[in-house]
Amino acid sequence: MKFKKVEISAFRIFDDPKDSTFDLTTKSGEAANFVSLYAPNGFGKTSFYDAVEFGITNSINRFFIRSKELEKLADFQLVQNEVPLIRNSKSDTNRETYVKIFTNNNSNPEIFRNFKKHGRQTHDLNFTKKPVSHEFQKVILSQEWIAAFLTEQNGEYRYEKFMEIPELSGINDYYNKLKQACSVHENKKNKLKYDISEFGKSIKHVDSENLLDGINKQIQLLAEKFGEKSLTLLSLTSTQEEIKNLKDIIVNRTISSNREFELIQLLEYVDIAKSGNNSIIGLKSYFSIQEVNQKNDKRILEIQPLLGKFEALEKLSTEVENVKAIKQNHIDNKNRVIKVISDFEEYERLLKDLQEKDRTISQTETSRDDTNKYLSELNRTEIELRSQLETVLKELEGLANKKAKIPEMKVEYERLNNVIQKTEIELGEKKEQVEAKEIEQRKLENTITDLRRIIEEITNGKYPQISKDENPEINELVQNLKRSEQLLSDEKRTINSLESTIKQQEALNQTISDFIKAGLSIVDERQSSTCPLCEQKYDSYNVLVEKITNNKALDETLKTLLAQKSKSELRIFEITTGIKESRKQLSDVYGKQLDGLSIKNQDGMQSLENVKQGIKVIEVELNLLKQKIESQKINLNGLSFDAFEKQIDESTIEADKIRTLLIPKLATNKEAIDKSKELINSFKSKIELLKKEIEVLNKNEKYLTVTDWFNEYLPENEIDRELLIQKDASLAEDIRQLVLKEKEIVERVNNISQQLSSFKRENLLQEESELKKIIHENDTKISGYRYFLKDKLDIDSSQLEETALLKIIEEKQAKYKADLTKTKSSNEEYQKLEKYSDNVWPFLQSEQAKLNLANAIKELDLLEQKVEHVIREERDKAKAYLDNRIKNFFHEDLINKLYHKIDPHPDFKSVEFKANFDTDNPRLDVFVRNIKNENTLVPNLYFSTAQINILSLSIFLATALNSKEYQCIFIDDPIQSLDSINVLSTIDLFRSIVVNEGKQVILSTHDENFHNLLKKKMPEELFQSKFLELESFGKVKSDLN
Repeated sequence: MKFKKVEISAFRIFDDPKDSTFDLTTKSGEAANFVSLYAPNGFGKTSFYDAVEFGITNSINRFFIRSKELEKLADFQLVQNEVPLIRNSKSDTNRETYVKIFTNNNSNPEIFRNFKKHGRQTHDLNFTKKPVSHEFQKVILSQEWIAAFLTEQNGEYRYEKFMEIPELSGINDYYNKLKQACSVHENKKNKLKYDISEFGKSIKHVDSENLLDGINKQIQLLAEKFGEKSLTLLSLTSTQEEIKNLKDIIVNRTISSNREFELIQLLEYVDIAKSGNNSIIGLKSYFSIQEVNQKNDKRILEIQPLLGKFEALEKLSTEVENVKAIKQNHIDNKNRVIKVISDFEEYERLLKDLQEKDRTISQTETSRDDTNKYLSELNRTEIELRSQLETVLKELEGLANKKAKIPEMKVEYERLNNVIQKTEIELGEKKEQVEAKEIEQRKLENTITDLRRIIEEITNGKYPQISKDENPEINELVQNLKRSEQLLSDEKRTINSLESTIKQQEALNQTISDFIKAGLSIVDERQSSTCPLCEQKYDSYNVLVEKITNNKALDETLKTLLAQKSKSELRIFEITTGIKESRKQLSDVYGKQLDGLSIKNQDGMQSLENVKQGIKVIEVELNLLKQKIESQKINLNGLSFDAFEKQIDESTIEADKIRTLLIPKLATNKEAIDKSKELINSFKSKIELLKKEIEVLNKNEKYLTVTDWFNEYLPENEIDRELLIQKDASLAEDIRQLVLKEKEIVERVNNISQQLSSFKRENLLQEESELKKIIHENDTKISGYRYFLKDKLDIDSSQLEETALLKIIEEKQAKYKADLTKTKSSNEEYQKLEKYSDNVWPFLQSEQAKLNLANAIKELDLLEQKVEHVIREERDKAKAYLDNRIKNFFHEDLINKLYHKIDPHPDFKSVEFKANFDTDNPRLDVFVRNIKNENTLVPNLYFSTAQINILSLSIFLATALNSKEYQCIFIDDPIQSLDSINVLSTIDLFRSIVVNEGKQVILSTHDENFHNLLKKKMPEELFQSKFLELESFGKVKSDLN
């Protein structure tokens, strides 16, 4: 599968898909075999490769290799902020994040992958879900992993880096768990052996029968006498859990034996309920106190009405004082109203004067505003006149400049015409060169086509007709081939004749003959010295054939025929081998000629392309010159130089007339503006004087007397003399009513005072307080007695009479005495059972030790006989799989072949990878070996950065070339730190991969020189190449031409 187009939207550095669509096709619309993407660092090369990988695999593997570093980076962000790894954070929120890929795969030509958020994690890429292994990861170079893998000095760390590959991490985790299981297995065995020893020490010899008999008799006694049903009989097989249950029951019953103390306590409570003590009253006191409280409540009800009258008398006295104060306030207000009425005539005169001055100010402001409007119009007129004058002056200046440049323009026009004529002549010469080179190139390509046809015909057994004089070497090879093929034909006819004769002889002894013949046929096929019938080893193949042909089971005639056939088949094999070698020699002769001519053809194509590029440059220059000529004609308005100069003179005269008219108009307008400003200033002075006079009138004392009263008492009404008269009458009526009310309240006070003359308020209050105190104390005693009965004896006495309560107390006393006698007897029997249970515990521990010992021995036997073999065998299988997977991953032969082509080191040219699983932590080491196979080195200790990068590239390319599904290879900036020789070798390697392997190579580079070198070494016409650029951050350059 090859790639034809990649469309990216809102992905990493890319935003708008119209700026980030990568067309990977040639002019014919087919997928390009080689693509170079140039951009400075930071423009989005790596983001392009991330997008392609995400589109195919739904993941970006290099992020998972660096996931720990990314998590540390995320710690510097706020918790609520997300670290965007996939979506472009600057893209419009409505723009979808997706990657669309178009391929040449007929069954699946279009791949669409959109981005979906995965939850509230630090990154928008889900690191909690490990990526699934994908075939595409073999064809996209991950510089992070390869560099870390080779430059890591510790083999254990290198192994860990290698195992970060998703397709290996699972089996490696499984292998580590198996190792851990082996360790746990050994620890478990040692623990069991230790436990077996300890259990043997714990076994004791205890006389158990009599002890169990005593315990069981005591359990039966408790069941029969006290109805204990929770106890069960014990035996030698009783478990530790049953013994624990027995002891728990004894403990519970022993705790229950505290019932004896509780019953004694309850009997004491009964005595207190009858007679009382220092804190609790007795039965008789409880009922006598209740009678006292009833009498005190009755007296309090008599005192409370008298105290109410004393409170009413106090309120009426306060009310009398309030009425007197209100009456005096009304008198003061009435006197103030009379004063305002006397000043009202002067207020009206002042108000009239103020209104007249306000009208004058309003009229003056209107005149001032009209003058301001007129002044604004004059100012606009001045601006327009000055603008017109400035335009005319600029026009005059421009016309003068154009007239001054006319001589210079004439000279430039003549110069451009001369240059155009010379350039057109040079262009014609270049085109003639291109035609000559194209004829030469076609002849060379025809020769190459003939050579390829000859090589193909040689493979099919058809040889060129070359005389000895033309090429002695080829003539001799062709003659030898013809002679060999004639010999081969003769031998085949001989074998056919022998086989016909043998068939006639076989009828004599068919069974034995077939048997011997089959053995001889097997020997001829294998060319082995071991007999396939009896497995006997002979000195050589010829000796074995001789032994079979001399077998006495065949008659002499058949033996002779079979010997002849065997020799003939051997000659056929030798002749066929010779023909293949001679054909290869002949093909190699023509192949060398083809390679030389192919290189010459490529150089010729490059030379031809350079000349064509030169023609394009000349054509561009010629177009520029013609554009300058056209531009000059436009500047002349399509006129001749003399007509253009005359037009300028006429325009100058017209513009000068307009300037002469504008200057007097400006002077007249300026005079009108000055007069308007003087009139506006006079209006301003008059308004300020009137405002000062109004301010003096507003501060007049009589004017303020009237306005202040109305603002205080009638703020929402207009000032009116009639309102003052109405207010004066209203106040007079209010004063009369207050005098009547004061007289009424005084009479009520005198009446109540006579009723209370025989009482004192203080005495009544004191008596009430003392009665309430006595009632409260008695209520506390009654509540305490009731709570005591409820809490201690569970008796509710609130509704009971004295005789009923006494009867209940005496019944409880009799019950508590009977329960006390029974509890004492039960406690004695449980104490006996507790002693028995303490003595049986060591015996049951010894029995448990015996059971544990048997179980431990059984479990140890299971681990040693069954589990250990399975775990170790599974661990060895996982180790073998990992070892084989590592070998398969690196493709050492192919790596060394690629490594030799670039040839980065003069001596160390062979690479080896070795995995070691015998240490506690597995290791993966990389070595390079010298030509003589004498010394090995660790490359990261002795190689330069360039040599390390070449080795990295070789490892990646070997893996990519073995991909069956993808016919493409993605390489991100492969030439960092490479020298010029390495770069040229690397380009030759890419050309070989494209031509010989049929792979599509898509690489990027930050080096513009390398990009241009690729254009020369891998031209579009010969290698179906495509060259792209990023012109800015995340934006594909639309047209390189």
